[in-house]
Amino acid sequence: MKITLKQIAKDCDVSVTTVSRVLNHTGRISTKTRQKILAYVEKQETILYTQNFSRKTIGLITPNIRNEYYSAMISAIEDYFFKRNYSVILHITSKSKQKTIEAFDDLVYRHVAGIIYIGGPQKYYYADDLNQISLVCIEHNPLIDQACDSLITIDHDAGGYLATQELIKRGCQRILFLANEGMLLEKQGRFSGYIRALEDAHLEYQKELVFVSPSFKFGIMEAKNAIHYLSTKSIEFDGVFATTDWRGYGVIAALNELHVDIPHQVQVIGYDNISISKYSLPSLSTIQVDYEMIASLASQHLDALMNHQAIDSPMTVVPLHFIKRNSTK
Repeated sequence: MKITLKQIAKDCDVSVTTVSRVLNHTGRISTKTRQKILAYVEKQETILYTQNFSRKTIGLITPNIRNEYYSAMISAIEDYFFKRNYSVILHITSKSKQKTIEAFDDLVYRHVAGIIYIGGPQKYYYADDLNQISLVCIEHNPLIDQACDSLITIDHDAGGYLATQELIKRGCQRILFLANEGMLLEKQGRFSGYIRALEDAHLEYQKELVFVSPSFKFGIMEAKNAIHYLSTKSIEFDGVFATTDWRGYGVIAALNELHVDIPHQVQVIGYDNISISKYSLPSLSTIQVDYEMIASLASQHLDALMNHQAIDSPMTVVPLHFIKRNSTK
């Protein structure tokens, strides 16, 4: 619905001719009248703009689009809502606190109907305005923020336990744990699962078998360099829980360069089951995180919440599975 000159003139108590002159920048009009009309028009356009967004727009906030699982979830979510005649506004935060705050502020200002936040409800952001917007969070650490209506989460402690347990079942006694520093700080994460599996198998935790990078960026090259470094220190291991598939790929590359027989001398398990795990030599056994299921659940929950329908539970834990390939016996 457009604002007519007649409506503007009526609400501003001026003539249609005066409104026309102000909007077309013609004729002599007092500064006070000009400002009054322009302020009115700006206000009405903002109302129409936000109303249009609120009817058919959702927001999607993600740490990045480089990782395969993030891009897969974004694509699935966008496709779900496109079929239902929604537009999606995407914000990429790079895990920046300031960018996250600005992303939420922008979406609140636009009066979107709902938000899907990939990365978890952070305690550093909370706005009363979010109470008026349906919010679904996809995160790795189940801490439910008071503004979150639905949480789709992954039990990484169970994933760490499963990966370590599978290595132990296949005969590994000295299992190397590769991770960035952030994983050791998680209260219920891959590292705690690794420790539990060792304890349940009555294997002693050995600090020398935990390699931690202080850098958040710990990918193929960093994992490869870590294995070469450990070989110079004569640290022996017969299994590696690489904690991501990218790290697993780097571990396999380094072991191949060191002429270590995989899986007969060293077995390797990754995490995520992204496409690269199928194409390493040997192919990488891994823990499967079903990101398609996560995206589907998040989309369905937000759709239901925006239409004032009930969801089964405010928190859904997505199951994990072991995928056997050639890097394990």
